[in-house]
Amino acid sequence: MSGPKRATAVFVAVAALVAPVSVIAPNAIAILMAGAAGAAIVLDAEARRFAHVPRPLVSLFAAFSALALASLAWTLDAAEGFDGWLRVTVTAILGLALLGKARALDDAGRRRVGDALIGGFAVAAALLVVQIVSEHLWERENSIASFWYPPETNFWALFNRSATVLVILLPLVALAAYRRYGWKAAAVLVVAGAWLTFQLNSRSAELALCIGSAAGVLAALSGRHAPRLLAAGLAAAMLAAPLAAGSAALAEIAERHDLSVSVYHRAAIWGFSAERIAEKPLLGWGMHAARAMPHAKETIARGAELMPLHPHNGPLHVWLEFGLAGALLLAILAWRLGLATAGPPLECALRTGMLVAAFVVASISYGLWQGWWMATLWLAGALAAAMPAARQAE
Repeated sequence: MSGPKRATAVFVAVAALVAPVSVIAPNAIAILMAGAAGAAIVLDAEARRFAHVPRPLVSLFAAFSALALASLAWTLDAAEGFDGWLRVTVTAILGLALLGKARALDDAGRRRVGDALIGGFAVAAALLVVQIVSEHLWERENSIASFWYPPETNFWALFNRSATVLVILLPLVALAAYRRYGWKAAAVLVVAGAWLTFQLNSRSAELALCIGSAAGVLAALSGRHAPRLLAAGLAAAMLAAPLAAGSAALAEIAERHDLSVSVYHRAAIWGFSAERIAEKPLLGWGMHAARAMPHAKETIARGAELMPLHPHNGPLHVWLEFGLAGALLLAILAWRLGLATAGPPLECALRTGMLVAAFVVASISYGLWQGWWMATLWLAGALAAAMPAARQAE
């Protein structure tokens, strides 16, 4: 077997593993992504040269890496900043190589990836059904998951990351099933994935599923204009994030301590982020500076900190650390991703649903530079590029 074929085999294996691993140990997604990308770099010369990656995309990430490196001159913690820059840059290199490998797959390789993704999703669903049944029988703290998670685990939020990964993968699984087996198989997987999402206690995943589904329907109704509308909307959202975060309406929510703590706390975090962004709007505070913002440890109701490590909002995170310069690069990336959803109506709708779901989660939950989260986004992008090129079932 040649080097490129071995790299393809590794990619197919990772496609089969990503969903089950997201249930058992979601942090290990970073290892999966690095393994697939590393195999592509070592075994496939074309992937190593980014031969099948659009040049503007390579230039975009090179520019961002250069900006992040330059920001070490003014960041609040140069050591943390360098560590962050190194992880982001290495992950981007691996991600671009994996994307190139995905785009270079032949039809047979794409079918294998699609089948592997469907099979892996089915295994993950079965694992979650067993977990849900065990929760009903013995409570979550004594469920099946307690056999491999330590007693101090926050079992209430245990499957938040799992739900996030599965919601982002669900449109891809549906697309692969539709192209391979027809619309009935795709519909069964969508219904099963939606049901599981609402059993896992992740509000961000539930919101991502609802908004992503609505966006997919709108894309189907908008026809050929959908990709440009989506691209413009995402780019505008990136650029307008500080204005929204500093709005009076959000400030009012931050004072509503009768609401859920996750709601008013995020409103307070975003308002605080908007204030800090206004102080350094052009180049920001520097790589990883969100961890060391002035007054970040001041607390509001229930001891909630104004900045607990990161803004829980991707666009604000970029604005905070890299200012307008970083936000412009992010907006360009959002524009290109929006345009990449183009295709037949159903396929455009599913791609739109995936992209919007990922954007929703990135806007309300995780730190942008968390290794497992960066790996999830890169791996999802590569899997989207590797979907079968034509429907296989009539």
